[in-house]
Amino acid sequence: MTAPAVRRSLRWWVLRVLRGAVFIYMMVGVGLFVLQRRLLFPTWAIAKRPLPANVERWAVPVEGGEVEAFFLPSPTLPAPAVIFFHGNGESTDDWLSSMASYPKRGASALLVEFRGYNRSAGSPTREGLVTDALAFYDRLAKDGRVDATRIVAHGRSMGGGVACEVAAARPVAALVLQSTYASLPALAHTRLMPGVLVLDKFESAQVVARLQVPVLIAHGRRDSLIPFWHAEALAAAAKRHVFIEYDADHNDCPPSWGEFMGQVESFLKAAKVLPDAAG
Repeated sequence: MTAPAVRRSLRWWVLRVLRGAVFIYMMVGVGLFVLQRRLLFPTWAIAKRPLPANVERWAVPVEGGEVEAFFLPSPTLPAPAVIFFHGNGESTDDWLSSMASYPKRGASALLVEFRGYNRSAGSPTREGLVTDALAFYDRLAKDGRVDATRIVAHGRSMGGGVACEVAAARPVAALVLQSTYASLPALAHTRLMPGVLVLDKFESAQVVARLQVPVLIAHGRRDSLIPFWHAEALAAAAKRHVFIEYDADHNDCPPSWGEFMGQVESFLKAAKVLPDAAG
């Protein structure tokens, strides 16, 4: 075979491989687009459990039923309050014990469930989650047991995006972001899905850049689900922030919940949300 023929054959094979790679990428992209909400909000993997005993249950109506939340009051009232949003593979039931740390520190806590999760009706979308979150915030702010000037939004992982949206739409005294993404489209891009195709476009860093309140950002340096650079981007966007780094992955961050809550307490005291005994 002559040299020109070899070059023509090589170009033909290169083009064939490239076309095949493009076709495979397109098919993967189409599959991810169609299935993205099942992957982003895996309600099918969240077990439906009996209602926990001895909790104060709140609810807001949605199509097909209602979405619930749990209110954990502080022993001393009226008190500041934290509205909490969990990760996409969790439910409020998973966080009842951990969030009880807030009442012990003088702040009530409201744990908001996502649509379609556990006992809550509906299908989760960005619009739906934010709508429910704001409805619960409004009820929280009107509750006589709550000091509405000292409400804090706290979000973990997926819930961090919801917490940011609440902070953008309602008055909050501070924001706590735990293992949260700077941009959901950017995160999706690292999973082979073009950001432009993401239906639920949480842009946390853009929201944080507009906030005037203090922001606590806690993230694991070895986070394999939401890479550490997302936390760095959030910190760069925030006007006032505390940045806590842990030698941890995603689901073991923070390594010590008690230590983390001690840091949250110090942050909230500095933000004038919790009283500082020394002051």
